[in-house]
Amino acid sequence: MSKSIDPRPCPIDICSVTGLPVIQKKHWKNVQISPSFSVSFRMIGDRILRIDSWGHGANVDLKKVLALRNQVLNEYPGPGINVVELGDYSLVTGFPSHAFRREIRHYFEQRSDRCLGFIAFNAPWKIRTLFKLGFKLGRLP
Repeated sequence: MSKSIDPRPCPIDICSVTGLPVIQKKHWKNVQISPSFSVSFRMIGDRILRIDSWGHGANVDLKKVLALRNQVLNEYPGPGINVVELGDYSLVTGFPSHAFRREIRHYFEQRSDRCLGFIAFNAPWKIRTLFKLGFKLGRLP
């Protein structure tokens, strides 16, 4: 009898909050987007995408970030699976440009079928204020 091989990567950890396995492939970790900005992606279970970013957020190449995000979601959990995104902004400095904010809003409006929700945490006061204002005006960010 032949063994079946599980195509899913081995968990690197167990989430202390949910008890779900945490998956992170090597090419999802510490990816330099620009000389002053990097990002890492992890999947918690099959439905939570954790994004850790650090560096100066004013001149980020959004196309690179979104391409990597799409690559991660296509690799695991796979095409067509909806996820909740958790974004840690504790190590982000600077303020995203109006063009960046407009592009990211447009991106998520066009792909709302993949993102069930977005939770940002540990954001610096400028980014926190941006999110609060977006909620009050009825559009993010």
